Amino acid sequence: MRRHAQRGVAIVTALLMMALAVSIVAGLFWQQQVQIRLVENQRLRMQEEWLLRDMLDSAQLLLIEDDRQSMIDHEGEAWSRPLRGAPAAGNVAQAILNGRISDAQGRFNLANLSDEGQVDPVETATFARLLSGQNIAAQLAQTTAQAIADLQRRNAADANHPQMRLWQLDDLLAIPGYSAAMLRRLRSLVVVLPESTPINVNTAPAEVIAALYDIALPQAAALVAERRRAYFRDGADFSNRAISRNLPEPGGQITFGSHFFLVDSDVHLGPAALQTQALIQRDSGQARILWRRDGELS
Repeated sequence: MRRHAQRGVAIVTALLMMALAVSIVAGLFWQQQVQIRLVENQRLRMQEEWLLRDMLDSAQLLLIEDDRQSMIDHEGEAWSRPLRGAPAAGNVAQAILNGRISDAQGRFNLANLSDEGQVDPVETATFARLLSGQNIAAQLAQTTAQAIADLQRRNAADANHPQMRLWQLDDLLAIPGYSAAMLRRLRSLVVVLPESTPINVNTAPAEVIAALYDIALPQAAALVAERRRAYFRDGADFSNRAISRNLPEPGGQITFGSHFFLVDSDVHLGPAALQTQALIQRDSGQARILWRRDGELS
């Protein structure tokens, strides 16, 4: 009887030891898999970064080459076509890349609302019309202009104070009255640039044209359709066509060439995706990245 009991204890002990060994092996295997996954994720991120960096380099070169050929910027130029990165090799060949350049000066620039702490009433009225066209309270234009003016005066009063300003459209959420839904409606129409800029009437959407000239959206859309058939070459060309359409004076400065461009790009590599937006300033035959913001997608 005792012999059977001892044999039973031995069997149980052996089973427990086997279970413990299996548990230890499983734990080690799981840790190994975690380390492998971390290394793989780092490798994918490095490949994504390389591909995105290449796309930004391509955008800069494209804008520099365009500047050498013409001082006019319009939607029919090479920079407005989808971007293509360098040929991929190895596992990177499975990557899906998308990119595009858009003219930042085709949008309303919030930096135009105030100059050295003084609200610009003409630009503020234009912004109010743009807000109203998107079913957003026009009164927010004055509130926004005043907030920007206050920041400018604060910065001027204390040179040692950290320089505060609106850096991106999402910063508007700090101003009472704005919501995320409003910003989604404004994202393709409004931009924040480091300095005041005229609006490029060769690239501005109909909504911005309508606000700029205080005209109905269908009239602005007709002007956009006309410029796509033949872009505006200069002030005289635009004035002649504006007169024929009975356009009033614009609520702000206009231009036909641009210095600021946004580059939106994303790469999908395996299960991960990385999006990037960068602001490029082109001037004197050079194109430099002023800022870049990344966001990962799951």
